[in-house]
Amino acid sequence: MNLAMPLQLHCSEENFEKISKTIVEDGEWHKLIVDMYYRLFEIIENLPSSDDSDYTDTLVKLRCSLRSLRYAFGTVVNITDGCRNVVLQKQVFEQFLPILTEELSFQRLLKVRDQLDNTISQHLLGISSSLITIIHNFVLYYKQSISVLQDYGMMSKARKLRESSKDSYLKTCALLIIAHLLKDDDDKEQMKMNDGELSYLINELEKSMRKTRESGYHPEELIEGLSRIAVIDANKLTIIENGILPLLKQSIVADRFTPKHQEATINAIRRLAFTDESKQKIKDQENLLAGW
Repeated sequence: MNLAMPLQLHCSEENFEKISKTIVEDGEWHKLIVDMYYRLFEIIENLPSSDDSDYTDTLVKLRCSLRSLRYAFGTVVNITDGCRNVVLQKQVFEQFLPILTEELSFQRLLKVRDQLDNTISQHLLGISSSLITIIHNFVLYYKQSISVLQDYGMMSKARKLRESSKDSYLKTCALLIIAHLLKDDDDKEQMKMNDGELSYLINELEKSMRKTRESGYHPEELIEGLSRIAVIDANKLTIIENGILPLLKQSIVADRFTPKHQEATINAIRRLAFTDESKQKIKDQENLLAGW
């Protein structure tokens, strides 16, 4: 998943990997971003009152720091989204693990967001979105991260973010992370979803499947997430009733989607068909199963 224009749109996969390695390998890029991240909170925590003579200058400094950090994290988002080099993914994961697993890091950002002006709030939201997106990219594309994030308690942090955030993107991304971090012995009822959450996810899937891809998500990652969410029988029917079947049909019959997209679609249909009621609705969807 990416939140900004990905570098790989402008170059080949091979060149994108070379650019990513150049950015990442010496470690200076990571040190700069981490330093910017912690200095940001120093500025926020020492923000003078509005009647202080230094207040305006400090706000200008804060806006500049936020904007720079937001763009810096955008590069991490793009690299974790577009580079499939496992060695490079491992290096980026280990570099940013302390920030990604920091206790209440997202809540910390969101808490101060409501205390500041709109421009600053939007930058803070962008940084929060980047952090949660990076985690989602890791659980999707660097599978070795899953057990580490489980051990660091990322499941409870993602669950807390899902419950407390007012932002649909953050809530949804947290939910998708939970779906990937679930263990066989976990209480899967925590994945039970309401119509609003599913409606948002399926609407994002529809936007991601447009020719111009108008979503920050790739369609196959949304389909895979929905498939994992369908592990709960109650979710299966709700997902279907919120309109996923016509999109899955389109995924199969249109020739512009990747093999990975179509593989995710087939797996989702199989997962959804595990109850009699949902199986019948799948059969009733015209041409959905044609050619199987």
